[in-house]
Amino acid sequence: MQPAFVKLVVVGDTNVGKTSLVNRYVEDTFSDSLGNTVGVDFFACKMQLFGQTHTVQLWDTAGQERFKSVVKCYFKSASGVLLIFDLTARESFKHIETWLLDIDENINPSTAKVLVGNKADLTENRAVSYEEAREFAESRKMMYFETSAKSALGVDVLFESIVKNIVEEMNVAGQDQSRDNSNTQIRLGRASSGAPSKSSGGCCNF
Repeated sequence: MQPAFVKLVVVGDTNVGKTSLVNRYVEDTFSDSLGNTVGVDFFACKMQLFGQTHTVQLWDTAGQERFKSVVKCYFKSASGVLLIFDLTARESFKHIETWLLDIDENINPSTAKVLVGNKADLTENRAVSYEEAREFAESRKMMYFETSAKSALGVDVLFESIVKNIVEEMNVAGQDQSRDNSNTQIRLGRASSGAPSKSSGGCCNF
């Protein structure tokens, strides 16, 4: 397995905790006073998986409507998209459908999509059940995770799981491509000469 380059785009409504999640994972910090993201913010880190060091880019996007046209530009080259909603704000969960429409129009078919319910520490204010969110995710062929950027609950598991899944898929796709290329070379060799041709997991800033 070769080192991989993984680009993750983080989307969702304003104030669902997108920036807090990214900060918690990359820098292991949390602040209640973060302002809204303007446009797109960029973070990068390294992750150890399968005995290799992989590069992970995290693109933290603005949730405001006026920035949606800018955010769409980042979907096409994404390895994965994380759709974040606030477990205590049901409207942010309902808006996931709209986010999916924008995403599905702009991503490659191989791009992984993950649904994330954030603010899981606020159990008394919960407005979306685990079962409802999981069933919705499964109906859209997405993985589902619950996190708390404030307490760090589930944050490492979220990012490490999605990157692991993407790297494994990249490896499988690479093996399939190698087999296709090998078969093509053999067919060409026979056609031209009449004989077969010879063929010789943690995260930190960077």
